[in-house]
Amino acid sequence: MFTYLALTQKDLGGDIKGQGPLGLANRQPSDIITLFPQIISTIVGVLTAAAVLWFIIQFILGAFRWITSQGDAKAVEGARMQIIHAIIGLTLVLITLIVLSLLSNIFGLDLLNLEDMIRKLNPQGGGGGVPIPGDPNYIP
Repeated sequence: MFTYLALTQKDLGGDIKGQGPLGLANRQPSDIITLFPQIISTIVGVLTAAAVLWFIIQFILGAFRWITSQGDAKAVEGARMQIIHAIIGLTLVLITLIVLSLLSNIFGLDLLNLEDMIRKLNPQGGGGGVPIPGDPNYIP
């Protein structure tokens, strides 16, 4: 195993660029401009879905604790707080997405669409920055 870890890129058969839809296999290095926003978008989507799933689990567990509390005041209070904390957590996630959307509209930047923001940084987009190969306005 240590021999495998010590192999260089050349020993492994060329450049190591990753696999799957987020890897750079069979892509150009300039594709990172479209790949990076996809990665961030995927992460935000997965974390949002995880937050919703976590809310559902906590809500159900809190409701179960409340039902099985058998009238014990401490158990009812603990279950109530668990449900309240789950609601607060989901609310914070949704408020964050709403605030990002509002800031996007106020400042004219689409913070939830990073690829579009990066493309606007090229000289033809008026924002200065690095030209993007593959852009229809790209002039080498």
